Amino acid sequence: MSSSIKYTCIVNIKLLCSILQKLSNFNQGYSFETDRQTDRQTDRQTDRQTDRQTDRQTDRKADRQTDRQTDRQTDRQTDRQTDRQTDRQTDRQTDRQTDRQTERQTDRQTDRQTDRTKTIYPRSIDPGA
Repeated sequence: MSSSIKYTCIVNIKLLCSILQKLSNFNQGYSFETDRQTDRQTDRQTDRQTDRQTDRQTDRKADRQTDRQTDRQTDRQTDRQTDRQTDRQTDRQTDRQTDRQTERQTDRQTDRQTDRTKTIYPRSIDPGA
């Protein structure tokens, strides 16, 4: 091989090696860019999934809190209504019982008074006698 061909081959080999090195660096850069894109996509998906999970947990917690408050409020309202209804029923029963007792006492007292009056004044009470 002549020296000029030898020199040309060496230059071509060096040029080819340089091109291959640049291509390899480019591919590594592409791979790096692809990795960054994949990482960003994965991060976005993870963030969305985490946000959804956090939202669900927050919603469940808020729902439980609301349910407990509603239950307590309903229980208090029911207790108050039951107490008022029981009080009214008790008052009505007491009033009826008191009225009956008063009526019986009044009737007895009236009967006694009438009996006394008939005994003392038999004609004035019963004009037909």
